[in-house]
Amino acid sequence: MKRTINSTGRLRINRSMVSFDIARTPDGLPTSFTAHLAGLSELGLPHDASVIVEPYFRASGSRFTYGTIGEITPPTDTSLAEIDKGGEILFRVKVIDTTSHVGRLLASGHRIPANAPLVSGDQAGIKPLLPAKPEWLGERIWDISLADTDRPYLLVNNRIPDLAYRIKNDPLLRGSVFVEAFRKIVMHMLDPESAELEWLASWKIFLAKLGISFPSQLFDEDDERDTFVNQAVAAFSNKYQFATQAMITKEPEPSYHE
Repeated sequence: MKRTINSTGRLRINRSMVSFDIARTPDGLPTSFTAHLAGLSELGLPHDASVIVEPYFRASGSRFTYGTIGEITPPTDTSLAEIDKGGEILFRVKVIDTTSHVGRLLASGHRIPANAPLVSGDQAGIKPLLPAKPEWLGERIWDISLADTDRPYLLVNNRIPDLAYRIKNDPLLRGSVFVEAFRKIVMHMLDPESAELEWLASWKIFLAKLGISFPSQLFDEDDERDTFVNQAVAAFSNKYQFATQAMITKEPEPSYHE
């Protein structure tokens, strides 16, 4: 097992060690969560080290104590009531040395998303590049999750029935959503902090299939970056012919007026 240590000497908690499930109301509002933390034992940390879980969205968050490395003990209440609504809830996990007067941080993991429901491609053993993930988004229809995961997610408002299906099967909606989602992802790929993302390699391959070579060095000028993004978006749109597909519509039903 590879144990990643950063410059501060603390270990990194990655997504293969922990996972989270969020319970929701019938209309999709997150209410509480369940944490699966058994993988923390792989770190080889002291058994009496304290385990902390912090769900958060933007500036809002909560803190829960999960016992120790040697004895993971879930709290009786894992309510998400204090977390702002309107976007994807992420999780931080920390392991703290309880013998230290300052509570030294031994290991940490950040921007860990909750488990996503299976989508058709997952069930077939194939990883879609951009699977849909129902989420409470307030009055927004969709968004992109670019958390440090194995791939981006298309967040769809779980208040809207069958939204993921509608985006997939309505040519006009599909083109409107996917083109802007693609633009956001390519922009994120050009961020220097994205260099170690797990999904970057598969998206570079996807760009290559569109005839777009990802730059070996990131752009220094905004104009150069914007030109690259626009070229990638044009290649993506041309490949899938979103406008052409949206033009293919059924004849409207005739209306009769007295």
